[in-house]
Amino acid sequence: MKNLLLSLLTISLVSFGLVATIQTAQASDPYPGSIATNCRVKVDRNSGKAKKTRVLAQVEVPSSKVKPKGKFIIKVTKKGKGVVFKKTLTNYRGKLVKYTPPKANKGKGKYVGNVRFIAKSGSVFKNCAKTRTFKVR
Repeated sequence: MKNLLLSLLTISLVSFGLVATIQTAQASDPYPGSIATNCRVKVDRNSGKAKKTRVLAQVEVPSSKVKPKGKFIIKVTKKGKGVVFKKTLTNYRGKLVKYTPPKANKGKGKYVGNVRFIAKSGSVFKNCAKTRTFKVR
């Protein structure tokens, strides 16, 4: 009788212990829009022989070497004049983009370079945006 009670007690404790330790699996970042991206904008004022102003833009993933995919919009505006240059890349894949806004070199003044990345729907990457102000002399 003692053996029967002892074995029932042991079985019940073991089964309760197994039930209490079972947990759901947790994967890292399985949801859309969970990996951070970093938009970079640089303005090179003296590029090439003609000393033209150009805008360099790129989207990076700081946590890995994966290239984000999505829509990439580059826009340059002049204060008081509006949009001077706008370029939309619908199939952007993480490469450095170099653009020389044609009208930015003709007028002196302050300009604003805007870059915006919109990840593809269902993608694991987050959207990002960056703004840089520069002068043409």
